[in-house]
Amino acid sequence: MRRIVVLSLLIIMVMTGCNKEDDLSQIFSGTFKITSYRYNHQYDNEKIKELNQNLDLYCITFTGNTFALILNADNRVSGTWYADAESREMRMTLDTDVQTTSELARMIKNIIKNASSYKGDHNVVRIYESSSNFIDIDSGVK
Repeated sequence: MRRIVVLSLLIIMVMTGCNKEDDLSQIFSGTFKITSYRYNHQYDNEKIKELNQNLDLYCITFTGNTFALILNADNRVSGTWYADAESREMRMTLDTDVQTTSELARMIKNIIKNASSYKGDHNVVRIYESSSNFIDIDSGVK
């Protein structure tokens, strides 16, 4: 009987000690490489190759509540971001809306500009515009 009580107390302590919220300062900190995307339910292998060809392009850096995004050699954007650690909702606001020179840059900029949620941890994060449009960013690629 004593074992059951002790075991029950341990289970209760473990269950109540779990935190369902993300640590946003841990997740959104540093530089990430955009490694993949999906737009209108489709992946384009040629565009994914373009993403991963040059490690200095298609990168996003989070510092505090701001971000800087390098789309390609011609396009850089910056702005602010907000995320809710419990619901995982996310909003990203561009400081200026630049014209992009490539279709890939346009798609990524649109996903960022219309971000609605995120999923992941500091290593790999998926930023969603919708279920059909998202980007994957990876902190380990650089």
